[in-house]
Amino acid sequence: MKKKTQGPPLLETIKSWFAQPAADFYRRPTVYICGGQTELQGCRAVLELEENRILVDMGRRRLALYGDGLVLSSLNGRVLLVRGTLLKAEFLSGEGTR
Repeated sequence: MKKKTQGPPLLETIKSWFAQPAADFYRRPTVYICGGQTELQGCRAVLELEENRILVDMGRRRLALYGDGLVLSSLNGRVLLVRGTLLKAEFLSGEGTR
């Protein structure tokens, strides 16, 4: 008969589900998309701004947002609020764009 391999005990597994994230987790750039708004936290700079495309520096990566009627609604510290119809979000390497 084959011996069952045992993983971590059930209680330890359940505890790990509720463990605190890594220390730098909350300092990482974050993107929230809700309805006609997109909120970018950790945005370092707006590199390009067009009606249908916005390119932002998010640290290690750049983020290109594509859509219709994109408008920068608010910039508060490192939080950028974009309004408009978002059709596509594309992460690019930090060195350059297309």
